[in-house]
Amino acid sequence: MAWIESNQELGRHPKMKKLARLLSISWPEAVGYLHYLWWWALDFAQDGDLSKYEAGDIADAVMWKGDPEEFVNALLEAGFLDANEDGGLEIHDWYDYAGKLLEQRKVQAEYRQRQYSLYNDLRLTRAVKLRDGDICQYCGKTVNWKDRRGPDGGTYDHVDPYGENTIDNIVVSCRSCNSKKGKRTPEEAGMPLITGGYSVDNSKNRQISGRNTVDNSVITVPNLTVPNNTVPNDIDDDKSSNSPPPVPYEKIRELFNSTCPSFAKVLGINGKRKIAVAARWLEHPDLDFFKEYFERVEASDFLKGKNDRNWKATFDWLMNAANMDKVREGKYGGDRGGKRHGIGVDKKHSGKDDGNFTLSGGFKLATEDESSTEDES
Repeated sequence: MAWIESNQELGRHPKMKKLARLLSISWPEAVGYLHYLWWWALDFAQDGDLSKYEAGDIADAVMWKGDPEEFVNALLEAGFLDANEDGGLEIHDWYDYAGKLLEQRKVQAEYRQRQYSLYNDLRLTRAVKLRDGDICQYCGKTVNWKDRRGPDGGTYDHVDPYGENTIDNIVVSCRSCNSKKGKRTPEEAGMPLITGGYSVDNSKNRQISGRNTVDNSVITVPNLTVPNNTVPNDIDDDKSSNSPPPVPYEKIRELFNSTCPSFAKVLGINGKRKIAVAARWLEHPDLDFFKEYFERVEASDFLKGKNDRNWKATFDWLMNAANMDKVREGKYGGDRGGKRHGIGVDKKHSGKDDGNFTLSGGFKLATEDESSTEDES
């Protein structure tokens, strides 16, 4: 549906009264004919130029039943049409009435073309997916690429909605965040990238190709490329005031290695691992939280491999959001650090040795044998 700007005073304007007088009609009728002309022009004369149309065409467009020449001459004399240098006709001040709509139509058409091109550029989308994995770059949750309708479905989003289809301007996004962000920059939407990639800087960095919608500032995104099918290690943390604290990757790595000596040491945080850590930090931007979490992990015999499959948790498994919740809920045991979160472990049995013990608060914790069917993926 198209909209056009129409001033509420139009009906009482002297030009409108003159048009009504010249055509011997009431001014409400004159208002109606003029709007019919504008609405028709939105589709058939979008630049306001009527040069290619005859008077009869214009009269038919507005359903004028009288003399077409009389109608067009009245519009000219009243000031609603102008004669251009080539002797043709154009709608007076057309841009004032329809310019915003026409610009919007052009932008929408360009946006649809970019969207179509994006989803047909398999080389680009594969590169973006290799870099971002299955992680929404706005909320940090894992997307479901098979979900074509739901909020958790996987999509690709333009960081700068008016920018080009480049590796630097496309990120993985869940459908919910994509819809919420709309045609806004992350800063305008208050949705910074979890890898710290979006900021406004007047003095440095490069500008994304396309329209800049944040005053005259430079919209910047980290130089995300895909060397050797990995995420680069030099993604800068966002330093804008709207973003969470920078992700302390090295401190989290050292904290894990010192708190969890029973597990394989983490030598580096990069690639998809870096994205997962950034997502968990976005949810819990506190090193004390990670310390208590790692203490619970170290206290869990099940996670250390004492189960019927000799399965042992890895750092990457522990950085998965769903797995982190299960560990914190006590599903894998480990009473160290649990009481700090209000989940104390009570190893008093209920009268017989049934292999279970209870958590204070009414929860029941399964032993290793019962937990052995848990999916570690």
